[in-house]
Amino acid sequence: MNDTQKQVKQKAKAARNKISQCLRSRGLKMFTGAIVKALMDAKNLPECVEELAACLFVQDVEARALRR
Repeated sequence: MNDTQKQVKQKAKAARNKISQCLRSRGLKMFTGAIVKALMDAKNLPECVEELAACLFVQDVEARALRR
């Protein structure tokens, strides 16, 4: 995303957007924007960490997932 070549930047941004839509964690979905901003520019990282620190990660765990 920070490459000097414009075409590489565009493809990286498109890939980033598609990947961010694949988040399966319900707790993280609301923070996708902050995560993307931090990936785009490291100066946004502290703000992203602050937002994620407020996230409560709760998700159902099924027994079959524990057996893997």
